[in-house]
Amino acid sequence: MTEKNSNSSNNIVGSFLESNHHDPEIGHAHDLKKLGEYIRCILPDNSKGIQVKKLVSTDKRTDDSVKYRPYKLLKVILGPETQRDLLLSRTRSHGNFDIRVRPDMSLEDRIERKRALAGLETRRQNGEENLRLVSFRIFRS
Repeated sequence: MTEKNSNSSNNIVGSFLESNHHDPEIGHAHDLKKLGEYIRCILPDNSKGIQVKKLVSTDKRTDDSVKYRPYKLLKVILGPETQRDLLLSRTRSHGNFDIRVRPDMSLEDRIERKRALAGLETRRQNGEENLRLVSFRIFRS
């Protein structure tokens, strides 16, 4: 299975408030509970639930000597790809939460997106306005 196919049902959840408990199992249970609350808030009552197969923290645990970072990124591995699409569409329509959700991308897509964002920033610094990024391409709005 290629990386692009394996990422097809994954989402990355950002600005997720990290549990400050030192026991990883309790912290993981806290993260699952908070994610479940968030999903229940954004899904309509008549839709079927979203099955979270796995929840993976992409940040390393910080030491006490290192500055504490209260937020972390989580990789949410869902069931079918339709669940990912449902979660993404509902997240976009509920912009009043601090949590951000985006689809997981392959390494090549992340590199291409980073280049496109750098180009977008350069054009904005040169005075261009009303620019947006769509599928790694820059457009005027």
